[in-house]
Amino acid sequence: MIEKCELEVELKDFDRKFLESIIKTLKPDTFDLPINCSIDLKTIDSKLIIKIMCRNISNLRTLFFSYFTILSTLIELGESLNGSTETTTRGSTNNSSIPSY
Repeated sequence: MIEKCELEVELKDFDRKFLESIIKTLKPDTFDLPINCSIDLKTIDSKLIIKIMCRNISNLRTLFFSYFTILSTLIELGESLNGSTETTTRGSTNNSSIPSY
C-alpha cells in the first residue's frame, strides 16, 4: 500500500520581499529531493506556503526537519539584521565612547 503524506507550513505577516528571498534560498533544495517527494513553494500576499508531499512518512519527516532548520535560521538572521540596525543606531547615539561616522 502506498502512503500519501502531506505537510503544509505557513509563515504569515512577513514582508513580501523577505518571503520571496526565502523562496529563492529554498528553491535550489527542491531540485534534489528523495524519490516520490515534491515541494511546492509559493507566496500569497504576506504569507509563504510550503507544502511537502511524500509517499512515506520518513522522507516527509526528513524534508520537514531540513526545511524547518533552514527557515528558522533565515528568520533569525532576518530579525537579527533588522534588529542590529536599530541597536547600532541607538548605541552610537546614546554612548559617547562609540565614535559616530
